[in-house]
Order: sequence, then structure tokens, then C-alpha cells
Amino acid sequence: QYGMITQQIVNPPNPSLSWEKVRVANIGIDFTSKNDILSGSIDLYRKKGENLIGNSAIAGQTGIIQFTGNVAGIVTRGLDIDLKANILDPRSKLQWSSALLMSFVKDIVTDYKVKLQSNSAYIISNWSNPLEGRPYSALFSYRWAGLDSLGNPRGMFNSTVSTDYTSISRSTDISQLVYNGSTVPTMFGSLMNTVSYAGFTLSFNFAFKFNYVFRRGSLDYTKLTTIGYNTNVADYERRWMNKGDEKYTNVPSFVYPVNSNRNAFYTSSEILVERGDNIRLQDLQVSYTFMSKKATGNPFSSLRVYSYLSNFSPLWTKNNLGLDPDLVNAGSYRLKNPIQFTVGITTTLK
Repeated sequence: QYGMITQQIVNPPNPSLSWEKVRVANIGIDFTSKNDILSGSIDLYRKKGENLIGNSAIAGQTGIIQFTGNVAGIVTRGLDIDLKANILDPRSKLQWSSALLMSFVKDIVTDYKVKLQSNSAYIISNWSNPLEGRPYSALFSYRWAGLDSLGNPRGMFNSTVSTDYTSISRSTDISQLVYNGSTVPTMFGSLMNTVSYAGFTLSFNFAFKFNYVFRRGSLDYTKLTTIGYNTNVADYERRWMNKGDEKYTNVPSFVYPVNSNRNAFYTSSEILVERGDNIRLQDLQVSYTFMSKKATGNPFSSLRVYSYLSNFSPLWTKNNLGLDPDLVNAGSYRLKNPIQFTVGITTTLK
């Protein structure tokens, strides 16, 4: 009867549940040159996780559809480099120092007992459905075969060009998907420079991220035609409109009523995957410090005035569209980050 009280088993018991096992091995070296001109450290590590706890499917006749158990394993390897250098003699009036931080990291899922029912699950929510042999943050897409003469997006099903979007999404053949790469940078770091002279200090920090991908936003007809749904119209002007346009654009034609499977195929296809590699000026700071003489009645021993700028757009991007991967839904809005500007004063009492 409608409205009656129901009960649900949220966390069923699992007598086989055991502790996660994590093994870490690392080796490192610290070094310093004469007069501290160059110093730093290098660390190499390997982290192996076994019996990792997660949700696993279970036969429906048990009365539940999933339970918590030891279902996964992952191996992570990495290298961290930390270098500091005094470009100029730290005892001179003009000083210049640099600090380089660089990390290399790679992870591979070695075990995952849950097998998904369709390829679409790997595309829509791979963050919770990892695939053995690939990074945890892997990005998968549908294969792209261009537009047909009517502006319909085409994919591949059983090694044949197809517009059967339902069959493409429900396929369980992983080989039909394209592995694009990791959505997390596998190489990243920063380079900080600090220059000072006679109370003035200028510091600027460059950040870099390499070897990763992201899926850019594009024209979403399902959202576009939904009343009250606020969405962008990126690539609207580039959509297929007349025969022959398929030679110049990859944006599908507008059909109504909207075919949600057709739209989902396009927005999850490899044609919208871009490289995320970028270099940016992370922040910049200029300051001047006033030093107070002991004989004066000034209660402050020093007073520092500074200005700080941050949130710059990338100086360089790997993708040809110049999109900023750090923006939410990158490529959908094609906007630039607003630069943040701060002015402040800090003091030190005598």
C-alpha cells in the first residue's frame, strides 16, 4: 500500500571483511653544496594497496544489491624533487633565490572485483568504477566517426560505423571504448623566484601541470531545450546546419524532439577530449619593508606594505583552443579567470 513504512538494509554484515593492506617503500637523498648555493632532496617511492575496501555488487536474491568488502588493489609509483638555489650571493645587497618543486606520479589499478554491466558506466562515473590496468582517474570515451550527411554523430559498434546510440552505450566490450589518459596530472610542480634589494622584494611563482586530459563542454541539446535549466550554448554557432557542413564541423545538427542518447553519445565522445597540460603564473607579490630605528618613538620595529596578485590565466596550454583546464567544466564557458588583487600591511612591534 502506498505510503506505508518501509525498511532498508544500509550496511549488511560481511564476516569476510578484513583490514586494508598498504605497503610503502621509499628511498631518498638530501644534499647541500658549498656555501648553500644549491640544496635539495630527491625521494623515490612505491605504494601498494591491497584488499582495499569499497562497494561490490551481489546477487539480488540475497535481498540487497551491493555490500562493502575488500574489492580493490592499486599501485602508485612516484618521484619528488625539491631544489633550492641562491642565484646570487645571499650576502650581497641584491639577492635572488629560486625553489623548484617537481613531482612525477603514476598509479595503476591492479584489482577490482566489480564488473560493470555497460560501457557507459566507465564513461559517466569512472571515478567510482575503475578498470584494471588503467589509472584510477582514467578517462574513457566513445569512438568518434564524424557526422553523417544529416549532421548525426557517428560512433563505432562491433567495429562498424553506427548511429545506434543505445547499442553503443549498452555494449560490454571494453575494446569499443577509447582510453584518453589520466584526468590527474602525472607531472606537476612549481618554480618560485624571489628577488630582493634594499627593502624591496619581488616574488613570482610559476606552476605547471603535464600529461593529463579533460573533457571540454560543448553544445548540449538536452540541457538547451530543458525549461529552467541554465546552461551555455558553447559551439552553437558551429553546429551542422546544411548538407556538406559535416566536412567542416563536428557539432551535430539540432533535431527536435531531442534524442537524449544521441546527445549523450556526442558529449561523451573522444572528439571533445583535450590535453590539459599548461603553464601559468600562479601568483606575484611585490612588497617594501620599512625598518624603524631604535632611537625613534615609533612602536614598530618594521612595517611591510605589499600587493599580491593571483588567479592568472595560463601562459601556455597544450590544447589548441586555449582553454583553461582549471575552470569548472573547462571549455564549456570559454571564460578567463578574473585576476585577484590584494593590498595589505603587516607590522612587527618592538
